Amino acid sequence: MTNERVIDSFARLTKLGFENWQNSMDIIISNTEHLLGNEEKKEDTYRGVTPFDVIFQFDTMRVLKFHGSTDTSGKTPLLLVPSMINRPYVMDLMKDSSLAGYLRGSGVPTYLLDWGTPERRHNHLSFDFYVDDVIKLACDAVVKDACCERATDSLCKGTGCNKISLLGYCMGGTMSLLHTALYPERIEKLTLLAAPTNFVDDSTLSRWARKEIFDVDFLVDTVGAVDPSMLQSSFLMVKPLSQLLKWKSLYDSSLNTKAVESYINLEKWVTDNISVPKEAYRKYVKMCYHENSIVKNKVTLKGKKLDLRSLKVPILNIMAKKDHIVEVNSSRIIREIVSSPVTEVFIDAGHIGVAMGRKAREMFDAVSKYNLGKRVIDHCIMDYEDNPAIQ
Repeated sequence: MTNERVIDSFARLTKLGFENWQNSMDIIISNTEHLLGNEEKKEDTYRGVTPFDVIFQFDTMRVLKFHGSTDTSGKTPLLLVPSMINRPYVMDLMKDSSLAGYLRGSGVPTYLLDWGTPERRHNHLSFDFYVDDVIKLACDAVVKDACCERATDSLCKGTGCNKISLLGYCMGGTMSLLHTALYPERIEKLTLLAAPTNFVDDSTLSRWARKEIFDVDFLVDTVGAVDPSMLQSSFLMVKPLSQLLKWKSLYDSSLNTKAVESYINLEKWVTDNISVPKEAYRKYVKMCYHENSIVKNKVTLKGKKLDLRSLKVPILNIMAKKDHIVEVNSSRIIREIVSSPVTEVFIDAGHIGVAMGRKAREMFDAVSKYNLGKRVIDHCIMDYEDNPAIQ
């Protein structure tokens, strides 16, 4: 029986290797077509596990509404905002590790912003456009859908459902924070999940992206959209041995069917990347990594200066103690920037594990309670405060 399980695990991992190779070839072909201007419009494949409807689409962007049997009457809708760098289904990767499924099952009306796959024609679109216009379109669609669901007539009048809550993961968290600062009257609560705020510190990514080292103008003016292979290789080089350690861990747990299944699903997501449009990437790097505008309260979007210090929307800030992409102090500084009441939760996980790993269940529970108006208590808060080594 043991030999059969080893053979089965090996066969599945071999299949995954071929799929990843095929995916890499597809990315190379797609990028070549992109440079030559021969790209064709393709339907995105959402690989999440929770049933959904597409309630809105604008160009390649879609808003998904998740299904569930739990009553959501009277609850404020929650829009999940993923990073622009990765596919959004990391929040809905497996049945027992789906943030979207857990929230919907606990009674939170849950939606997801799917950025779609950018094409060459999107290269002129600025970071401001995505933070302001695209997220606003998604919020409008969610509010309209929630209103219609609550209303007794088709005109959705008199329901009072004009607010929405946001949850942003990683870069999506930074974007959600800025959107909330633009439209504070429309956002009821904001959840930041492993979201960077301070971009100039001693972390590896911060050092690599400093103005005197990283000429972002030269990069995007040369290649256009930033290729996913560039971004992935950068993240991998932050911890060069991480892939080797991952394979060792897989070998050690190769007889654990659930662990192998989790590895396969995660690897599919990790290798399923998308590029970042030229002008959006330029503004993001300059505003965040070069100028550290959020910490300095000098963010300007579409000519409007944001005053983050006057922001009073309640914030749930969830940080991963072992995060080497967005270190804890990069996120925790938000409490010193805004006037909002900030609830902090620390999860003993890494950047991806906090979103879909075993420890992510603690995050699921905190987000659910927060958005249902319940008190969020997490032992990791005291654990963090009592351990100066990780502060």
